Amino acid sequence: MTLSGCVAIALALLAFLPWLNIIAESWSKTGANWTAVPLPLAMLFKTWGLHLLRMFILTEGDFGFDHWITYVGLPLLLILVGVAFYSLYQNTSVRIWLFVLSLTLSTFAPLGLMDLILGGQRSVSSRYIVPFYVGLPVAIAYLLAQNLLRWQHSPIGEASSKPWQGITALLLSVSLLACVFNAYSTTAWTKGINYNLPTIAKLINAAPGSLLVSNSFGINFGTTFALARQLHPSVKLQLTQDIVQPDVSKLPQVAPGFHPIFLLNPSDAYRQKLEQERQRKSEQIFRDYHLSLWKIN
Repeated sequence: MTLSGCVAIALALLAFLPWLNIIAESWSKTGANWTAVPLPLAMLFKTWGLHLLRMFILTEGDFGFDHWITYVGLPLLLILVGVAFYSLYQNTSVRIWLFVLSLTLSTFAPLGLMDLILGGQRSVSSRYIVPFYVGLPVAIAYLLAQNLLRWQHSPIGEASSKPWQGITALLLSVSLLACVFNAYSTTAWTKGINYNLPTIAKLINAAPGSLLVSNSFGINFGTTFALARQLHPSVKLQLTQDIVQPDVSKLPQVAPGFHPIFLLNPSDAYRQKLEQERQRKSEQIFRDYHLSLWKIN
């Protein structure tokens, strides 16, 4: 390795050094806390399907599975992927098809197997399976290019190439639409558990001078970081460091003088404690599969 390469690595490690202590303290025996939280198998399989679908198609509104485009597009894409890898296997050398297959499954397969065997959601986050998003388009591109070129030079010519021309045009069109749609969106499906943070930020910002209470348990650590940059400067934060589910009796009192108070992913015990302190009932104003926002006036 060259001197400049060594210097670049050393500088990168130095820049990352302040985070190493935080990672060490927030790392449980099963890895990152949130990745070890099990998901229902149906939810896990749906997420895997969305990994494939969202490479080419975006559904409007949310990142959920229950959309007619998903039910129509996903089976067709699964067939296309199967044909693509079979074509790659049949028409290329071992080093080529095995490279593309290894690239596609290098991170997705180990993480997916761990989720199935040990439980968890390691394979849910798109950032952990980036090679999957690189390998699959390569296989599909090979299939389309091969068939377009083959039929172009065949005796039956143009008529036989029309189906593949149509498939190619359709795939490119929906992919282009997805890119345009994503460019003008305030959030993206790759955010995963934090997909709805802009909605939560809008609800909190509607009450200037409010207080947001959260802790570092589970997904709250990264979620609060991401949410904080979207909040109005007048919104204050009261945060506690709790690697495990917090002991309600040891949590500090909420700072006085704030109306309203927002709670991000609170435990039932902590929320009830704050209700008693404030002598007011809390109201859940937002909820999705991962995030919950409560409000105490």
